[in-house]
Amino acid sequence: ADIASVKVVGKRDMRWVIPMFAATGFFGYYGKFFDIKEFDIISIYASEWNNFVEITDIYDSRTYISCREADELIAAIAEAQRAIAHQIEQDSKSGKESLTMHSYWE
Repeated sequence: ADIASVKVVGKRDMRWVIPMFAATGFFGYYGKFFDIKEFDIISIYASEWNNFVEITDIYDSRTYISCREADELIAAIAEAQRAIAHQIEQDSKSGKESLTMHSYWE
């Protein structure tokens, strides 16, 4: 999926999230959770219940991952998006078939 936004989310913001179809416990937290505050279903893939990064795609689907180096992850995603946008721009100028962000990651 194409990434629309990426941001750090505090542990306090996660207090409104409850498991729906999810596994929680010793091996981490993963699956579908319900965000009571936003009244939305979200996906979580986390090894710990802190250091969350929210990734929202162009369809407004939210995915949360735990990442101790959140700032580095966000910077890497931003750099990749800039590189892909630059490549798409170059391809359109040269008349090549355009590479979409989705096909870049496949």
